[in-house]
Amino acid sequence: MASQTCIYCYQKLCHPKSMLTKKNKRVSQEIKDTLMCVSPKCVAVKSGKSAKSQGALSSLAIGLSGLTQCLIGSPLPPFAQP
Repeated sequence: MASQTCIYCYQKLCHPKSMLTKKNKRVSQEIKDTLMCVSPKCVAVKSGKSAKSQGALSSLAIGLSGLTQCLIGSPLPPFAQP
C-alpha cells in the first residue's frame, strides 16, 4: 500500500491546497507535507478528520500492515504485494 492511499477507504489521496496572496494576486498552492481523502463515503471525511501528515499516515499504515499480518497471518489486500 502506498502512502498515497487512504487507510480507511483505500481511495487515492490528494494534497490540500491553500490560497496565498503574492504580489497582490491570489495564488493556489499545494501543501506538500499533508495528504487528504476527498471520498464522500470515507469515514475519515464524514468525521471531519480527512487530512493527515505524510509521516503520521505512513506510520499508521506500517503498523496496521504489521498488526494484520500478526493477527490473521496474511495482510489486507491493499497491503499485499502482487
